[in-house]
Amino acid sequence: MLHFFPTSFLDETLYGRMSRYHRLAGSSTDRASLRNLIGLHTHVITSGLPSKLNAFVSRLPLEANVLVDDLIANNTLYPYYTAFLPAERHARVAASMRGDSVTGIKMYLGLIASRLGGHNNLRFCRCCFDADREACGQAYWHRAHQLPGVLVCPVHEEPLYALGWPEIQMKRHKLLLPDDAFCAQHSGQAVMSQAQHELALSIARLSDAFLRRDVPGLDAQTVYDVHRSNAACRGLIRSNGRINIEALNQTLASYCANMPTYGEYLILRTRIESWALKLLRKSRGRAIHPMTHIALLDCLGGRREVTTDKPEEDAPAPAHPEATWKPLRVDLGRLTEMISVQKFTLSQAAAALDICVTTAAVAANRAGLR
Repeated sequence: MLHFFPTSFLDETLYGRMSRYHRLAGSSTDRASLRNLIGLHTHVITSGLPSKLNAFVSRLPLEANVLVDDLIANNTLYPYYTAFLPAERHARVAASMRGDSVTGIKMYLGLIASRLGGHNNLRFCRCCFDADREACGQAYWHRAHQLPGVLVCPVHEEPLYALGWPEIQMKRHKLLLPDDAFCAQHSGQAVMSQAQHELALSIARLSDAFLRRDVPGLDAQTVYDVHRSNAACRGLIRSNGRINIEALNQTLASYCANMPTYGEYLILRTRIESWALKLLRKSRGRAIHPMTHIALLDCLGGRREVTTDKPEEDAPAPAHPEATWKPLRVDLGRLTEMISVQKFTLSQAAAALDICVTTAAVAANRAGLR
């Protein structure tokens, strides 16, 4: 049994807590620390969905007061990956994390089929790095920075520094912290245009919001209704309820034009049309990667916050709501003046016009402003 285990910092990954234990314990090797922590040194510990959590917690001192459920909820990416799954399916994911392997659960969550989130990430924000050292005495790995498609810090809006996937694979049995020499030597900061940065920031903020949600689970109908509502508000649903595929593809193409050109976005931009159609049609029970939901929410704007709230009984929804919604209109004259004359950024222009950044970007592209 361990003599101690460090208390979690805000939004810290379990891997980060293990790495801090390794440093604080003064172990001679990573292998020695891993044997103390989980009983063997060959287990991959960089995953955002770690396994062997029952075995790990059994080795902690009672005074550490660590519960498996708390670790899963607060130190892993479990809340993000289950955000769009109904509550009854959460138990299977958590059971795999308590057990010996999560390989099957990655297929269950759609990670293998989508190729999104199949790799483990180690990213950090330089501003968070400095703030954490000042406040906590140690830079650490934040969960929000490790989410698929998150290339920008949702708090400081700075591009993240990231280790390459080959380096992470090579060090998959090592207990690293952001201030280790290896991380400084092998990490690079994302480079992107202003439009790419604004899209990546929007994805980062939405992803972080779903990671931090305290909601038991969303049924497929709720998620479907939100996506359909957003699409209808953009004029992408015909009066007969059918999807206007040509208009949808044009909207998606304009959105993809501002995507970063590496990482998960390379996969997303090549498959977003088929994924969007799946999300806008009745679910067949298959799990679809959270990043595709988040990208569609960001692309279509509208109701980004998915809730389980039911409508008031005395205010029923229209029988055919798709036929009553109209596409959002953008004042192109004001948008042109703001961007071309006043030199507003897309974020500033969107705020002034009371529209989302994605809507402003689509309108600017169509008007030839960018």
